[in-house]
Amino acid sequence: DRAGLDVCADEILLNTVLETCIRHRETRRLESILSTFMKSGLRPSLHTYGSLIKASAALKNLDQCWALWQEMEVRRAMVPNDIVLGCMLDALVCNGQIDEALDLFRKWKSRVRG
Repeated sequence: DRAGLDVCADEILLNTVLETCIRHRETRRLESILSTFMKSGLRPSLHTYGSLIKASAALKNLDQCWALWQEMEVRRAMVPNDIVLGCMLDALVCNGQIDEALDLFRKWKSRVRG
């Protein structure tokens, strides 16, 4: 915030800051970081997609979770690994979307990479 640091300039920094904000329930900062990311043009790795989905879920923003998932799966044709799938399943379950979580799990359980 105050340092004027661009957390989207480096994926490792972005992931670290997101995880720290989630752990400490810094929702205002999470919102700001996610907004900055959406404008950044950064093409995230699978690991970063997981962190972004987790952060969006912490803000109870399932629409953004699904948008990130679609970007990863459809637009970038990336195959999620077990971590990213777990982040998305957790986001859905923690936000009361059990049926959607089951559908997603059934779709990906045999295709996900570990």
